[in-house]
Amino acid sequence: MEFSKKHRIRLWVLLALAFAVLGTVKGNRTEAAEEEALTLSNAAVILYLGEGGVSEQQLVVNGLQDGMQTKWSSKDPSVVGVDETGWITATGAGKTVVVCEIAGKDKAVTTLKASVRVRDNITELALGFASAAQRKNALYCGVDYPLAYTCKTVAGTNQNTSNVIYYEALSSKGKSTEKAAVSEEGVFRAKNCGTYRIKAYAFQTAASRDKWLSDRSKYAKYVLAEDGMTVTVVMKNFRTVSREAYGFCMELPESYLFRSEKEEDGTINIAVNAYNTQKQIAASNIQVTLESCVEEAADIDRLASTMKKVYTKKFLAASWKKVYGAQKATVTKLSVKLLTINGKKIVRLNYSVALDDIFIEMKEAADVKIDRMEFYNTIYSWYDGEHHITVTVNDALESIQPNISGVAEKLAGTLTEIK
Repeated sequence: MEFSKKHRIRLWVLLALAFAVLGTVKGNRTEAAEEEALTLSNAAVILYLGEGGVSEQQLVVNGLQDGMQTKWSSKDPSVVGVDETGWITATGAGKTVVVCEIAGKDKAVTTLKASVRVRDNITELALGFASAAQRKNALYCGVDYPLAYTCKTVAGTNQNTSNVIYYEALSSKGKSTEKAAVSEEGVFRAKNCGTYRIKAYAFQTAASRDKWLSDRSKYAKYVLAEDGMTVTVVMKNFRTVSREAYGFCMELPESYLFRSEKEEDGTINIAVNAYNTQKQIAASNIQVTLESCVEEAADIDRLASTMKKVYTKKFLAASWKKVYGAQKATVTKLSVKLLTINGKKIVRLNYSVALDDIFIEMKEAADVKIDRMEFYNTIYSWYDGEHHITVTVNDALESIQPNISGVAEKLAGTLTEIK
């Protein structure tokens, strides 16, 4: 069919009008669809308790039209609070839901929800070892030592539920080193003997840790808390010599001092002293006592029970105060366990003691005054069929090579009677 020029112009006008109408209809449908598609700017929110215990964020309703009214609420205000504008505020660690009810022009109500998780943040960090028996100066080359930490948080707890902990091993001067390292899991291991500095840092997220690692000065504020400790690493297989006293033999480091005496009742007393890194006689020492005719010690369970009753925190504190002339003695981490060392059943008692305001009166030298000293002590006790043997270790946490705690445990396992 052919159209005249006049008809063709009229047809194009009609088509243009049709497209315009379709466009208007399509536009109206889009606007209507947008009016119905109400969404929240963030449906899954993570907040962190920060300085002052507050972290905030604005929730916005997308697609909100004039005339619509919103009503905000929090299912658990102790975790998150929300005001009439959708501004949410973290109030405590936990998880809850923030609800926005939207009343449209036709009074129909649309409900939108956002899940909100509030995570705690560490404010203080204290680094230590996972094993209560492991102390700072009792480390050996090539041995794994799991680290542990305690912390305080904004919410007032001592549990880390979300923060990232980063560890590193440094030289004694605080420089990076390849001689020792700490794994991501917090396990320290040294390849060489020496003194090292172990550090732990708390971060809000892995991203903040990575930024800090890229530029520690620029992102120093990303560190929530940190702590460190100095450790001395020594050889595990040190050179020893055999020492004998009144029919008993023991293996001791050749540099350790050794003295022994026998009392009238037959009790044998052996004193073992060590040198610290300054080649001075250290405060740490080992005392060995062998008593005859103590048959009550033959029952290992009874021996453990007796030690628990005798070596109380009160008794130990009073004893240390008297010996060191201290104004205050605080005993912690007291525990008693049964062990088997080289086939021998042994009772091991551990505890820590901190002494404050020490005064030791000296006869031939100036009196000693010390503000504070800390000891980590161990008592090994067993019966060998004839003697009740006690090995007492007073470890002043000094840098002793080899460490005195490790020496004492070996001694408890190797002390033998000469046949």
